Amino acid sequence: MEATSLLKELESKKNQFESQVKELESKDNQLIGQMKELESKESNFECQLKELELKQKQFESRMKGCESKEKLLEGRLKENNSKEKKFER
Repeated sequence: MEATSLLKELESKKNQFESQVKELESKDNQLIGQMKELESKESNFECQLKELELKQKQFESRMKGCESKEKLLEGRLKENNSKEKKFER
């Protein structure tokens, strides 16, 4: 009788343990899914960052071009002002 009772108790504990294992496996799978989702988001973020860095370089290049044109125009303006002053005399 006592052996049967112990056996039932062991089976109950075994079932509880198996249930806990399944619960932990389920949580583990959820975490793996979340991790994959985060890795995907990280990859997308890295792509967006590279794209922004490229756009920044393009912008900086355009700014240098604008600065060069500005200096050229300033030079021409000075030249024209000088010619205008000579013409006025």
